[in-house]
Amino acid sequence: MRILIVNTDPYPGFLAWLYSSSPGLSEKGFEDQMLARNDTLFGLADFYSRNLRALGHEAWGIYADNPFMQRAWMRDYATRAVARRAAPGMAEFIDEAKRISSAGGRISARGLLRSLKRMYEVRRSWLYAIVQAQVAYYRPDIVIIQAVNRMSTLFLKSVKPLVRLIVGQFDDLIYARNQDWGVYDLAVSSFPNVVAQFRSLGIRCEDYKMGFESSVLDTIGPPGLPIDATFVGSVYGFHSARKELLEFLSERLERFEIWGKGVEKLPRRSPIRNRYRGEAWGVGMYRILQRSRITVNAHAEFNGPYANNMRLYEATGVGTLLVTDRKVNLGEMFEVGKEVLAYATPEECLDLIRYYLSHEEERAAIAKAGQERTLHEHTYRLRLVELMAIIGKYLRRGKQE
Repeated sequence: MRILIVNTDPYPGFLAWLYSSSPGLSEKGFEDQMLARNDTLFGLADFYSRNLRALGHEAWGIYADNPFMQRAWMRDYATRAVARRAAPGMAEFIDEAKRISSAGGRISARGLLRSLKRMYEVRRSWLYAIVQAQVAYYRPDIVIIQAVNRMSTLFLKSVKPLVRLIVGQFDDLIYARNQDWGVYDLAVSSFPNVVAQFRSLGIRCEDYKMGFESSVLDTIGPPGLPIDATFVGSVYGFHSARKELLEFLSERLERFEIWGKGVEKLPRRSPIRNRYRGEAWGVGMYRILQRSRITVNAHAEFNGPYANNMRLYEATGVGTLLVTDRKVNLGEMFEVGKEVLAYATPEECLDLIRYYLSHEEERAAIAKAGQERTLHEHTYRLRLVELMAIIGKYLRRGKQE
């Protein structure tokens, strides 16, 4: 099979960090930029494409809203005819990209962030033109849309005649109006409520969980100096329960460190600010988790009663003890009490952290069991085997119909 994975980099802060820390990267070719981007291990990196290739498929990944990488792709691969068709929509962001490139390594991460936000304001005018060109170039049998919030279903209808199957990966309930979700031949999601919602609309949808890329362990190397307890993740206004938990722990734990995004918007009096250590992207995030004797996980409210965010697998995968909020389906992924720990209240979370920080052998045994479970059952290699089996079933059903 020929498979194109369409993803995005939704955090301009990440791109600002990547390109400001690598002067000249924005002017390199597409493949060089993709290699640098994937080497960060941020998000899903090349976890899908590399495992699909290992399974014998041809697979490519793109980041549809990365203006530097998409500009490089047009420069390296697009025909003159395609470039002319896309040019009107690309003009504004190309001008901005040239301005950034001409500054060389002198532009700060903050300055780059401002420029990226300006590019994002006009991205709709160039994003679709380039993705359409990429679909035509790679001629995939299957397009997997991980960037469902960036790809309008009207646009997907325009490329649907070029492919056999469009697969959407959804990790949240769908609220957007004026979208024809029926353009997806198949939807997959890690949340039972999302699966149920799609099926209620008459759209084929299957359960498909997140995972861990085992090759991450080769990149991050052995753990550094240990940190007692950490939280790694976002703390935005819609994370009200998470914010309350972190404030509770911040006031009561002496050695507790918080890494992530959104803290700058919290009230100055928030105790979280005293525990905040900055942002952590990709490799840095994995190394922080690996150094943590315990890391706390708190799902966003939109997850409802269900567990399955990426932190479940990232934390256990690198061998830290995961203390996560209790969810109705958590036992489907891990054995609670033996592979991970679960809490129902901030007080219970605090008690678990204090107990296992003072009982090292028990802590290490659960952390090891959690890692073994992830490496045996929750790797992306296994996930992609599952996904291709689901896709194969739907392709066969399509032929019969």
